[in-house]
Amino acid sequence: MYQLIVENTLTGERLPVAQFNATGDLYIAMTALQSAAPKHLTYKIANNVAKTDTSIREWYINNYGDDELGKGILAENCFADLYAAISEEKDVYAVIGVNDSIIRERLFEGLTVVYNTSYDAIYKTWLHGK
Repeated sequence: MYQLIVENTLTGERLPVAQFNATGDLYIAMTALQSAAPKHLTYKIANNVAKTDTSIREWYINNYGDDELGKGILAENCFADLYAAISEEKDVYAVIGVNDSIIRERLFEGLTVVYNTSYDAIYKTWLHGK
């Protein structure tokens, strides 16, 4: 499964647009959207679309395999665990297992797709609580 994501380069916000099983349909939609979109909107493809029970380590390694620190992410925790830690104002780095802000940001981006929300909403909840 593939997901088409729109990113606002002015705000950094990323939102899912649609999911596709076939890459041909995905590229047709992406081409049509890109040709009509304002310059500050870009479209990206996310494969290995995560679900709430997807291991954050597995997802991270599938998407950022060249990052050696990803091997330190706790395999037993999933996106639901990470979201709960954010919502309950717990230490997200304890759930992740690696104290690295780039990994945290990338996992937060994964949460935006899983929970169909903006990065800004995830980040503000993490910083300030609900």
